[in-house]
Amino acid sequence: MSEGFFLGLQTDYELMESRRRMKDTLRRIRPLSPKRQNLVTAHESRPDAGVLGRHRRLLG
Repeated sequence: MSEGFFLGLQTDYELMESRRRMKDTLRRIRPLSPKRQNLVTAHESRPDAGVLGRHRRLLG
């Protein structure tokens, strides 16, 4: 078996554990309203507008 196989298993396990720890938070996430979705789409040309950019702004 290759290293990639075991790395994949480890990644799957870590993702499963993260979801398990965050289950209450993840359950509270609601989709954006159509109006808010349009605002997000309109700002995607900004360098910090992507998912990582939003997280950087939230985390400071």
